[in-house]
Amino acid sequence: MRIIGFAGTAKNTGKTTTALAVLAQCVSANLATALTSIGFDGENRDHVTGLPKPRYNVGAGALIATAQKLLRVGSAVVEIRETTAIQTIFGPIMVAEVTKPGTVVLAGPNRQSDLAVVAAIFERLGADVTLVDGALNRLVPLIGTDALVLSTGAAFDERIPVIAEHAAALASLWSPHTFAITLPASLNIQILYSDGATAEIPGGSLLSESAQANLLHSLHHPVHRLVIPFACHPRLLGLILERLPGSQLVLGDPLKCIASGDPLNWQKVWQDCSRLGVTPSYLHSVPVRLMTVNPFFPRFIASEHRYEPAYVNSAELVEAVQVGITLFPVMDIRQPPEPNFIRLLDLSPKEQL
Repeated sequence: MRIIGFAGTAKNTGKTTTALAVLAQCVSANLATALTSIGFDGENRDHVTGLPKPRYNVGAGALIATAQKLLRVGSAVVEIRETTAIQTIFGPIMVAEVTKPGTVVLAGPNRQSDLAVVAAIFERLGADVTLVDGALNRLVPLIGTDALVLSTGAAFDERIPVIAEHAAALASLWSPHTFAITLPASLNIQILYSDGATAEIPGGSLLSESAQANLLHSLHHPVHRLVIPFACHPRLLGLILERLPGSQLVLGDPLKCIASGDPLNWQKVWQDCSRLGVTPSYLHSVPVRLMTVNPFFPRFIASEHRYEPAYVNSAELVEAVQVGITLFPVMDIRQPPEPNFIRLLDLSPKEQL
């Protein structure tokens, strides 16, 4: 089973629309599909703007994982297949099969370990593909996916150059100078000195001035490799890099980096690595297969105290974002031709298995 995660740089950047387009192609390709979310998705209208939102409209046979109290909110008729021990404010997460097509509201697991539990149930029940609706501010659970689709657009910022700059910085976290390596598992920061000696610093994250000071105190000899397996703030890493010329820096995962600091600050880290001859890599990395851009944004009409749909120029937006990203395709999926998601996401129809 393949697990595909969807994340947007802000609300209304098109991640759910993209997930729905992928879902439609999976159904056409005869792939048994499962759906869940690491947030709350599928509501009728945006609770801030009041504007309509895309709904998860699913066919019979699809599997969903959502909180118990939300099973009857949509129009789909479902049959409960399994109750998990994962608790939410809406009750335990239930795995159900859609028996009559309709809309569903999803509020699923918001931890990586819980997503793994739900994914295992989906696979046992015969799913070929699991689609996970996420967001840039709740990314870490998506480490358990096989591939990512990112979405950005005018709802992030109405200025196209700003959107493009942020998208390029985001993509830089998956740039060729970073690659996944395998090291012994540890919950601590690890140091391998150039003379072969090793050290570990309790706690695997670099998120505070005190953690930075402890790490700097341990960099008293030339370093061959520094491993920071969990969260790492890019600003705090800056001073550390000055002590690591010619060494290897190993971080946990691009998603942990994004959760720890602004992608624009990470872009500065990569520039410093290049200047100092530091080789960055990851313990783990989920590949990004596609970035979609959405020209829509909710425009606030102050005199009427309401929002209205508004749009930037789609062609200009796509072109601006494409200039800064060469690692994966960038497109507005509302514009023809429709992309082949089965190929882009390495999803094989049953008849080809």
